[in-house]
Amino acid sequence: MEDAKHIALFGAGPVASELAEGLEAGGARVTVIDPSAAYDLAALGPVDALIWAWIDPRAGKPARIHKMSADHWAAIAEEPLHHILAFFKAGYHALRERGGAVILIEPSLAMTGAAGLVAWATVAEGQRSIAKAVARKWGPLGITVNSLAVPGALLAGAGDADLERPGLPAMSLAAPDLRHSIAPLIASLLTPAWRSVTGTTISADGGRWMTP
Repeated sequence: MEDAKHIALFGAGPVASELAEGLEAGGARVTVIDPSAAYDLAALGPVDALIWAWIDPRAGKPARIHKMSADHWAAIAEEPLHHILAFFKAGYHALRERGGAVILIEPSLAMTGAAGLVAWATVAEGQRSIAKAVARKWGPLGITVNSLAVPGALLAGAGDADLERPGLPAMSLAAPDLRHSIAPLIASLLTPAWRSVTGTTISADGGRWMTP
């Protein structure tokens, strides 16, 4: 029987907790890391995968771009990219010898645009671009890097913004949730069947946005 995979999950709050619970229910060993605090991946020992599932708590709150202060913009659209850079630097040293997988979770609405959520869409597209570039560079090392686009409401919680695309006809598919559908999907992406897939974005939002 294959040994349980050790996953370093970068996140905080309910999002990280629900994903960790779902992954552990599937047999994985999960270490949750808050990327805004100091961490040392080397201290964890060998890891098989790194998952990015962190957003600024204010990201899902609508804000008119012409009224945003420079500090507000920096907090939501710039600082997270610095954390992602540190995440990839740590990930390189953690996976370069044995290979593995990197998965970045982002809101699917960011790829089509959402009024009032420009800063969140900016950082999401930024991390997606970084992921594609890193996937091309790290492929020879046996490291896959993919993005997973999920409903924004799953990441933002009960925010004021309508993150579910109002007016769209009801889909026959059930709306995904973190523990019972997104976590098992992540687990499947870590299996050998997905080793040839890298540098891509996989939508798992029940068809709400049907992003490219």
